[in-house]
Amino acid sequence: MAQVIFAGIDVSASKLDIVCIDENGNQLSPARSFPNNAEGANELINAVVSLAAKSNVSQLNLGLEATSIFSVPLRDFLMEAPQLKPFSVQVYEINPSLVAGFKKAFGSRLPKTDAIDAYIIAERLRFGHLTPYSHEASITAPLRQLTRLRLHLVDLLVEEKNRALNLLFLRFSNYKQDNPFSNAFGKASIEVLKEFTPDEIAQISVEELAEFIQSHGKTGSLILRR
Repeated sequence: MAQVIFAGIDVSASKLDIVCIDENGNQLSPARSFPNNAEGANELINAVVSLAAKSNVSQLNLGLEATSIFSVPLRDFLMEAPQLKPFSVQVYEINPSLVAGFKKAFGSRLPKTDAIDAYIIAERLRFGHLTPYSHEASITAPLRQLTRLRLHLVDLLVEEKNRALNLLFLRFSNYKQDNPFSNAFGKASIEVLKEFTPDEIAQISVEELAEFIQSHGKTGSLILRR
């Protein structure tokens, strides 16, 4: 008789595959698939609860890969599901690299099931040495997402600025090297680039150019190098 259920859940954008094994690695029921939505998550939990009741098990270890954003709603749902309150439940969000490395150890000894990844996740749970997801981690999770978004936007901005400077070279080949403005993407610099060609800048007087910049940019943004 099983004492613990290790449930491995393979999450994709459209479905949830689950395999449940006991502490000896015996698969307790056929692999099942559910839609990756609220209804599917409820059906998945009810299936685990039904299996736990049938096996007279009170300890449930539920594991899923940290698969992009697709695993987040299910992870949070498992943490708060009222159906699981009567049980001792640990939810694990596992780094995909740990699952991939563990899968290699099986070689050709993998079971004949359509939910192989879910089976591997369940076995990785059974192997242990993992830290369960906590309510404390769920508090900082939104901040981590915002931090990652900010980093992505910063990287994207740098990439697009480099692309713009490369295109600017076709019109002002020395613009970056001469660095006439403290910020090539500042208001004054952008206005000058929009208004004048290189020949027009060469012909205009310093006074006229300074007046144009003063009226279109910020004070002190020009380094006059004529």
